[in-house]
This record gives sequence, C-alpha cells and structure tokens, in this order.
Amino acid sequence: MVADTKENSRAVPALCRVLDRDEYDSLKRELVELKAEASAARGGSRAGQRLESSLLRAAREEAAAREAELRRELEAVQAAGREQLERAARARRTHEREKKALQARADDLAAQLEAAHQRHTAELQAVRQQEEQRGRAAAAELARQQALLDRELARLAAEAEERGAALEQQYSSAVAVQTARMSAQHEELAAAHAALRRRCAQLEKEAQAAGAALRTAQHAAAAAQQAQREAAAAGEQQARGPALAAAEQRAAGAERRLAEAEAAAAEAAGAARQRRAAELDELQQRFMGLLSTKDATIAALRQQLGELSASLAEALGSGS
Repeated sequence: MVADTKENSRAVPALCRVLDRDEYDSLKRELVELKAEASAARGGSRAGQRLESSLLRAAREEAAAREAELRRELEAVQAAGREQLERAARARRTHEREKKALQARADDLAAQLEAAHQRHTAELQAVRQQEEQRGRAAAAELARQQALLDRELARLAAEAEERGAALEQQYSSAVAVQTARMSAQHEELAAAHAALRRRCAQLEKEAQAAGAALRTAQHAAAAAQQAQREAAAAGEQQARGPALAAAEQRAAGAERRLAEAEAAAAEAAGAARQRRAAELDELQQRFMGLLSTKDATIAALRQQLGELSASLAEALGSGS
C-alpha cells in the first residue's frame, strides 16, 4: 500500500501535466476521504477491518484502473507531445536551416549589393570624371571656336565695310558719270531738238514760199484764162493777133510753172516730212538707248548692293 502510495505520489506530477486542475483536485479529495474512512474503519471490529480491506481493495482497484487509464492517456498524450515536440524540433531545425540559408543568402546578396554599389559608385565616379574632362575639353573647344568665329566675323565685317565703302564710292562715281553722260546727252538732244525745230521752221518757210509761188502761178493762170475768155468774147471771127498768141503762151507757161511749183512743193513737203520722221526716229532711238543704258546701270548697281547686303547678313547670321 505504501508502495502504491509512493507510486501514486510519483504519478501525481505526470497526472498534473495530463489532467486539468479541477479534476486533479477532485481525485485528490476522493483519495483523502478514502484514506480517512480507512483510518476510521481500522479502529472497529474484524468485520469492519474486512469491510475496510474490501473497500480499500475496491478503492485500490478502482484507483489502479483509473491510474492505468490515466497512464494510457498520459502515454498517448506524451507520445503525441513527443511527436509534436519532434515535429516542432524538425520544424525548428528546418526553420533554423532555412533561416541560416536565408541569412547566408541575405549576407551574399548584401555582399553582392555592396560590391555592386561600390562598382556602380566607381563607374559613376569614372563617368563623372570623363564627363568633366569632356566638358572642359568641349568648353575649351567652344571658346576656341568662338574666338575664331569672332575673328572671322570681325574680318568679314571689316571686309564688308570696305566693300560697302568701295561699292558706295563706285556707285557714287557711276551715278556722277551717268548723270554727266545723261546731262551731256540731254544737252545734245536739246540741241538736236532745237536744230530740228529750226529745220522745221525753215521747211515751213520753204513750204510757205512754195505756197506763195503756187498762189502766184494760180493767179497768173487765172489771169491767162481770163485773157483767153476775153479774147474769145472779142469774137471768134477775128484773126488771132500777136497779143492773143502771147497771152496763150503766158498762160501755158503759167500752167507749166504752176505744175512745176506744185510738184516741187509736194516733193519738198514729202522730203521734209521724211527727214523730220527720220530725225524724230533717230532721236527717239537715242533717247531709248540712253534710258536702257541708265536702267541697266541702275540694275547692275542694285544687284551689287543686294549681293553686298546678302553677304553682310550671312556673316552676321553665322556670327550670332
């Protein structure tokens, strides 16, 4: 019984781990009550002792059965606990291995990242140095090109100014020469026009003289015709005398001179018209030639000025 009590006392902590607190306290109270009843019955009669023995056996058997059941449950729980502990240990070991692997991977990635960062920093520094060197070289080249451009622009500006001055002088000289030439030609044309007017006046005087001679001849012819009529009126029966013959001769001569005067006047008028038309055509051609020469000279000067302006604008545009 003592051995059972010791065994029960050794099993109590295991039962505490298996049973909850209330069930453990209830079993403990039942055991105390059974012990108290056994002590009370131990002081009675033999029958009481036998009853006590049977009760104790029954209680012991029940306790043994309960203990065996609890042991089985405890073993099952312990087996499940051990399995859970093993699974937890395996999971912990797996987790530790994964953790170590992840840590190693993280360390490797960190090392790679650090190496990549250092490499990128070095490359970036090298690129920055190259860019700075290229920038300094480009700035120096740009300054050199700007200096060359400034010198070229100054040279072009000076050359353009010289060409402009030369062209302006040339234009002024050409304008002066052309003006003098046109003035001389204008004076020549004025003199020719005055000569033409004098010639026209002379031709008009000659025409007037021819007209006067024509009128004189016409008067003479009229007088001769009048004389003929008078002679005819004197009578056709009389013989013609010397006076009538002379009158007829004068009339015939007057008609001949009249015809000659008319022909001469017509010829002189035609020749005068032809000369006047020819002189007018010549003067017009000379005047048109002067105008065309003036227009060509002005066009050439304008073209030179346009070329100079274009070259100057191009030089200024390339300089800016």
